[in-house]
Amino acid sequence: MAEDGVDDLEGVLAAAGLRAVLVVPIRRGLEVLGALLFAARPPIRYGDDDLQIAQLLASGLSAALETSLAYQAASDERSTLGAVLASTADAVIMQNPAGLILLANAAVRPMLGLAPEALTGRPLLEAIDYAPLRDLLRGRARGSLRAPAARRTDRPGEPRARHHAIRRAGRRGGGPS
Repeated sequence: MAEDGVDDLEGVLAAAGLRAVLVVPIRRGLEVLGALLFAARPPIRYGDDDLQIAQLLASGLSAALETSLAYQAASDERSTLGAVLASTADAVIMQNPAGLILLANAAVRPMLGLAPEALTGRPLLEAIDYAPLRDLLRGRARGSLRAPAARRTDRPGEPRARHHAIRRAGRRGGGPS
């Protein structure tokens, strides 16, 4: 046994009757994540082709680990986003640059009269049935966001402020409630 209480690798291999060994590192950049070990009982000699195959397998394993880590990170982020969206009373709809809805939280149902699960994958401007909101979103898509109901609320000595109001749709297809 080695000093740390773990059998040394050569001793473990010899005890198993393994007499030939090929070990290649599994890397992420310059960081060594682990090792891929090949061993055989007959006393063979691993050649250059064996080494090249082992290195290709180690590279593939490293890429698979990277992909797995990236998927896990994306899943964790999506879970966090889902928890935040579920906890807010504000209606939130997320769209991609093409205008397709990626997700919507439950608050869109009472506020806009829309079922969140039915929105995913639909174009935002087609999904919104409330004309003033659709017009506002169309203006934003063209880069000229100008809300029609703007009013000045500045007081002497205070900076000017502009407030825009969006009326809530009471039901799908309905106007203001």
